[in-house]
Amino acid sequence: MDDPEVWEEARLEWLDLDRLLVQFWASHELRSRVVYTTAKEERDAKDRMAKFLPELTRRGIVDLGQYFEPG
Repeated sequence: MDDPEVWEEARLEWLDLDRLLVQFWASHELRSRVVYTTAKEERDAKDRMAKFLPELTRRGIVDLGQYFEPG
């Protein structure tokens, strides 16, 4: 998945999700929880997820949780 166009499309879809979850929070005031999987411990994984969900992160209305796959 090294195609820049694929990455850009994925990034835009994440930004759409970010906006949708912010709208949901504004009407229901429920926090979102996003759990992401990594193959091994990655120190920058949480920062990367925060870039995918910038508005949720900026407002502090999302809990980001990292799950490590065994192995």
